Amino acid sequence: MKLAVLNCDEIKPSFSEKFGQYPAMFETALNNLDIRYNIVSYDIQKGIYPKNISENHVYIITGSQSAVYDKHDWLENLFEFIREINKKEIGLIGICFGHQAIAHALGGNVEKAKSGWHIGLKPLEVQDNELFMKRSYQLIFNHQDQVINPPSNAVCIGATKHCRYALMIIGKHIISCQGHVEFSKEYARELLDMRRKIFGENEYQKAVDSLKNRDDSVEFFKEMISFFMN
Repeated sequence: MKLAVLNCDEIKPSFSEKFGQYPAMFETALNNLDIRYNIVSYDIQKGIYPKNISENHVYIITGSQSAVYDKHDWLENLFEFIREINKKEIGLIGICFGHQAIAHALGGNVEKAKSGWHIGLKPLEVQDNELFMKRSYQLIFNHQDQVINPPSNAVCIGATKHCRYALMIIGKHIISCQGHVEFSKEYARELLDMRRKIFGENEYQKAVDSLKNRDDSVEFFKEMISFFMN
């Protein structure tokens, strides 16, 4: 399987020196899955895309500090690329911002959540389906925006307490999730520390405490990838 990471952010050096940029995080996550793959990455904020959209089997859209409603040329280029992927039914995974970008590009709506930040290890409740083996997965979340209305052709199969549309599939070629499969607990903690004052002490401490719980990201990511193997 040839995978391509569409990198939508540049992690600051103090973090990337320890944890890598998003492409490296995804490569580490993939190495835990015991699958055969080749991987490339594209810095789409600089307008770098594959010459031929069909040269990769599955694209992965990363997280980002940007919001889908920001006014940046690179975002419009990404949305057009998503629409072309959907038209050609090429494999696509969206994670956090990537999940929101897919929804936005294909006719859904993304807004800041009225409930505020959604942080820490949270249970993702999954509806009965043929893809995921369990009905609940503990995943790391760190987001303020979320999908409010999914695209009309999306099937939403997972939710958290404060995020109704946290997991969706479109046809047999797109799957996206609001949670992070590429974050380590250590990186998640660094992000929490960075925004401690923004979250407030109570929410910050609850999120930090949640990181003591089981993390199902490896199992969940493997089942996401299996979506393209059926």
